[in-house]
Parts: sequence; structure tokens; C-alpha cells
Amino acid sequence: MQRYGMRGTPTTIIIGRDGKVHHRRFGIEDDLLVEAWLATALAEPLSATAAQPDLTGCTADGCGVPDAVSNRTNHSAETEKR
Repeated sequence: MQRYGMRGTPTTIIIGRDGKVHHRRFGIEDDLLVEAWLATALAEPLSATAAQPDLTGCTADGCGVPDAVSNRTNHSAETEKR
């Protein structure tokens, strides 16, 4: 909480693609304003230095689930069946 200057809840913090805090406010926010701030933040272009996501294993149809996650999910489903 201290890192972002939060005083309690509810607190709204909007962090842009550049990793900088674009908006921070303690208290209740209007939903339409938050939506507008988020849309503005998402519309900003990525900087040339921004980290690009690792798209290894991705195709035009989507990205595969890593084996570790897939195995954990399958194990959970099997456990629930018992």
C-alpha cells in the first residue's frame, strides 16, 4: 500500500503500459470515469523499450497451455471426480 501511496480502501490506481501511475485516488470513483481513464491508458502506444510478450507456442488460433499448468489442471479435475 505504501508503494502506491494508498491510504485504505477503496483506492483506484491506474498504471499505464509504461509502468507509471497515471491515476491514483482514495475514495469511491464513478464507473464511467474509471472506464474512460482505462480506455485512455490502453489507447496509448507501447514505447519502443516496453517488454514484448513471449509468444513462443502461439499461433493465429491462440496460445497453448504450458505442460506444468495443464498437468496441474488435469490433476485437479481428476481429484474432483473422486
